[in-house]
Order: sequence, then structure tokens, then C-alpha cells
Amino acid sequence: MFKTWTILCMLAAFTVFAGGCGDDDSGNGDADVTTDEGGADADADADADADADADADADADADADDGGGGTGTCDAPAALACDDDLTAETTLGQLDEFQDYSACEGAANWTGPEMVYELAPADDAVVTITMTPTEAQDLDLFIFQPTCALDMCTTAMYDGGAGVAETLTVNVTGGEFYYVVVDGWDGAVGAFTLEVQCGAAEICDNGTDDNGDGLADCADPQCAADPACDEVCDNGTDDNGDGLVDCYDPRCTADPACAEVCDDTTDNDLDLLADCDDPDCAADPACIETNCADTLDDDGDGDVDCADRDCTGNTACATGSAAGGEACAGNTDCASGACLTEDGWGWVGGTCVGQWANPGDCSTITCPSGTACACLGVGACGCFDACATATECRPGYDCVDIDGDGTNDACVTNCAAAAECTVTGYCDTATGFCRGDELCTGGIDEDADGDVDCADADCAFDADCVTTTPLAGGATCAAAAAVTMPAGERGVVVVTGTLATSDGDDHDPRCQPDDSADVAYSFTLAAPARITIDLLGGAAAPGLAYTVLSLASDCAAPDLACSDDAGALYHSTITGSLAAGTYFVIVDAYSASEGDYTLGFLFANP
Repeated sequence: MFKTWTILCMLAAFTVFAGGCGDDDSGNGDADVTTDEGGADADADADADADADADADADADADADDGGGGTGTCDAPAALACDDDLTAETTLGQLDEFQDYSACEGAANWTGPEMVYELAPADDAVVTITMTPTEAQDLDLFIFQPTCALDMCTTAMYDGGAGVAETLTVNVTGGEFYYVVVDGWDGAVGAFTLEVQCGAAEICDNGTDDNGDGLADCADPQCAADPACDEVCDNGTDDNGDGLVDCYDPRCTADPACAEVCDDTTDNDLDLLADCDDPDCAADPACIETNCADTLDDDGDGDVDCADRDCTGNTACATGSAAGGEACAGNTDCASGACLTEDGWGWVGGTCVGQWANPGDCSTITCPSGTACACLGVGACGCFDACATATECRPGYDCVDIDGDGTNDACVTNCAAAAECTVTGYCDTATGFCRGDELCTGGIDEDADGDVDCADADCAFDADCVTTTPLAGGATCAAAAAVTMPAGERGVVVVTGTLATSDGDDHDPRCQPDDSADVAYSFTLAAPARITIDLLGGAAAPGLAYTVLSLASDCAAPDLACSDDAGALYHSTITGSLAAGTYFVIVDAYSASEGDYTLGFLFANP
């Protein structure tokens, strides 16, 4: 309506201007005179006026139906409709109106120009929008609703990286306006394609699978935010009819009734992990060595006071004299009370760290002269020995750029041979860390636990210690490959497979939304058991570098448990106790990764 009114007013203004000027068209010096005399001329004028009015009405109607068609700004968005497949779009030459998208994401670095589209579906629908950069530029995707303004940003997808497609799926209401924004991260600009697919929306309380995806009402993820699907989390009832009761329902994840109590030996939140084994308890006093000078093992992990990693940097442990960067065997060796030991942290010979903060960040730490701040992947930060070249570092260390500014800053562990790792006896040359994990061949007790090679529990799934069986995963959960159970449902089963030939992304793991194509396995327990499922890829091709592992009790149900390795060389592992029944295991990976993997199952007494 606004666009129609604007165009009609412009036409009216033009008509008044043209008819209200007595200009001298004849060039005789006198203003032109209009008259009603002369019937033919009057009729012709009337016909012309009628034609003009008809044209104006037609133009206005056409513009009203366009739903966009502008230049790609909020004031003049380009048109977008269901089933559009736009193949020649670009942000080149557009305005840079938005940078921070504060309602969707706190970062403020979308400094490239953006292209804005207006989508106004006629009916309620589920809309999937895919934006694919045609080159290596990092373009991202946002949706505003109901108006085109930064504080109206409702949905964003920006995790793909340079040259990677971004996809958003949203429920839309017929007759409402949605503004789709393509913007460039860190000044990125360039061409892209834009595809819009619209499907039927699920009505969440009519007992019908309205969109034909096999999931009706609250069992359909489209209904996740619908009030009809709210779950009361402590009444023992499946209130929303999705087959999941109380804390088994993901809608109860943040409910106080489903919080893990960290000292009652119970898996309160039903994620297969109890008390301090549950990551939810990582910061709970019951799971932390809270007193580093009482000679007690407060958190029951076997380490007392300053020997416990929880006490790293605690003032009670700051009894030593070693400065930052010097070797150490424990926290009490360091003036700061913070030692990254070789057997605990993997740093060659151990290293003292100054101004340790866990959790922390470098913005809150003031490092003394001769040190530089760096943060570890565990959320802890500290002051490390500063350097400009490797010759300034201890043997087994290298001088690296820790803040990404192109200049070397600090000495970090980078062992090259086992001889440098005098405590663990093994150097992982791929990472530069001294590793305490058991190697499963060679006759050496690398982790010093008294068990050598295949006798060590660390080798339960190692190919050198167990027989592996090739077993391709099923293309979908419904077609999952059945794992043959060991005798008596107790023991180890290890299968091998690959994601290199998997046919599609059929599962969305709850712990990693940016996933890849996946495959599925199943196993059936006739009686309760404690299980460990271990997914191992590899750092280099053909290994699967970034593994993601999910466990579910039903193909249509949310994950019971999910593990994301968060980096190469790490296992994705799920451990817990299960009741009798059939379970489904989904092998997945981060961001379209593919490759070979080993999948191990350990079945033990509950």
C-alpha cells in the first residue's frame, strides 16, 4: 500500500506541474492558452487523460504486486519469492548500512556492502534460503522481521567461512514481510546465487503431519517454539505428545528441574553422565579442588591440593621461585603457582606461567616485561615467555605468533622427539605436545598406569589390539546398519567405515549445527548395560579429521547424547548407562568434512 500511494502521488504531482505552466510551446513570446472550444480537441484531451489514468492505475497495481523490485536497500529492497533461483546476484556497488547485527550476533565486523531482499509469502510456510558465494568471499545471511532494521534481526547464518554456502530455514506467516540480507564479513564483496524453497508449515496441535516429513505436531522440529509444545518438566507426563517425558525432552534442557545435581550419584539431566562426569558440573564446587591447602582431595579425583590442576595459579601454591618460561614439575615450583606440567598438560619439561587466569582472557591480564599473554583451548590464559626467534626459547619449544598479528610473540611447546619428553616418554610430533596416552604397540607403558599396550584400557578400540570389521553405515537412520553384539552383550566391537561416499546430511547433531553428510548404525540391548562409544578419525586424509558422534533412542527423537571432538586427532566419545532397547548411533563430522573412521563399542555391566 505504501509503494502504491507513493507512485500515485508522484504521478499526480507530475500532472499538476505539466498542466499548470503557461509555457510558450509555439515560440511566439506568448504563453500557450488552453480552451474547451473545439469538440475534437476536447474529446482527444479527455481520451488522453483517461488513458493516462488507466496507465497510472495499471502501473500502481503492478508495483503493488511486485513485493520489492528495488535496488537492494532497506528503503528499496529487491523482490524475492518462493521457488526463486537467482544466479547473478552481487553485493558489488551496494551500500554498507549494517555492520553489527546486534539483535542476532554481538560481533561488529560485517563491513562489506549488503544486498537486501523482500519476501512476502502468500501462505504460512517453511522457507529454506540458500546463499552461495560464487568465489572465495565470506558472505553471510540474515533475516529481519517485521521491518527492515538492525534491531529486527531474527535469524543469522555466518559460520561457513569464505566461499561457503549459508542456509537458513525459518517458519513464515502468510502475508507478512521478511527482509533477507546478504552481507560481507570483514569487507568482503562479490557475486552469489540465492535459492528460495517453500514447503508446507506444520500445524502443531491437530494430530496431522501437515508438511509430510513423517513427524506430526510437537514431534516435528518446526514446532519447537510453539506454545502447544511446551513441556512440564517434572510431572512424569509427556505433556506435548512428542514421545519424550520431562528431562528427556530437549525443551526441558534449561529447566531447573533438569539441572544436574553434582554430588548425588544420579544422572539428573538424563544425558548419561552423573555428577562430576557431566560437563555441566565442571564449575561446581563439588567437582573442583576448592581448598588448595587443606591436605584433602576435595573433588575426589585422586589429586590433593596443589597437585590438582584445579589449583593451578592458586596463591596457596605460589611457593616456588621459578619465573615464567622456566621448567617445572608442579605448581609449587613456580612463583606464580601455575605450572603446565608435562604429564598433565603436555608441555615439554613443564613450564611456569605468570598471571594465570582460568577462566580468563588476555584483556584482563597484565603481563610483566619479558612475557606475552596467550590463551589455551580450555579457556585459561596466562603470561608465557616472550620471544622474537626460536633461539630465545628452551629446547623443545618454538617461538610462535600467538595473537595473529604476523609477529612471533611467545615460546610454546613443540617437541620433535621422544627424548625431549622426559616425563611421558612420547612426543606427538603432529602437535608438538608430550603425550601421556598409551601407544598400543612397542612394549612401553607411555601413560605410566602400569598397563602396557593392549592391556591398557586406552587401547580398547585400537586396531592393533582388536579385530576390526568393515561395516558401512546406513544412509539414513531408518536404514541404519546393525552392529553385531558380542557374546552375552559384554565386550568390544569395532567397525570401520567412511563418510567419503555418504549420500547426504540426514541428521542434525545437537552439539554441532554445522555438520556434514552422515551415516547411521544401530544396536539392541536385551538388558541394561554401561556403554562407551568411541569415534576416531585421523589428522590427515583419508582420515576423518573432525568427528561428531550422536546417540538416539529413536530416529525421530532428539539426541540422547552428542560429542563433538572440537579438533583433529581427538576422539568423539559417549559414555553412560542405557536401559534395554534399540539405539541409533550417527557418525557425523564438522562442516562437510569427509573421510575414514573407526567406530568402537564397549558393552559392560551397568
